[in-house]
Amino acid sequence: MPSLSAKVLTERLESLVAQGLVSCSRSPGFPVRTCYALTPAGMVLRPLLVELYRTGEALLGELTQD
Repeated sequence: MPSLSAKVLTERLESLVAQGLVSCSRSPGFPVRTCYALTPAGMVLRPLLVELYRTGEALLGELTQD
């Protein structure tokens, strides 16, 4: 999502962490690395998100062909 700013991405990820859909881990050292992963609750939603993505891609392809 190239038009998404780092600030908005961070806010969205923090919200997903707070909702228990994504986990966040930080590695020690410099620079600190942050890793996000789906939790078991987030994994339940994964098939739905994949299908939404596929549908969006298909619709975008149809809309740009007109």
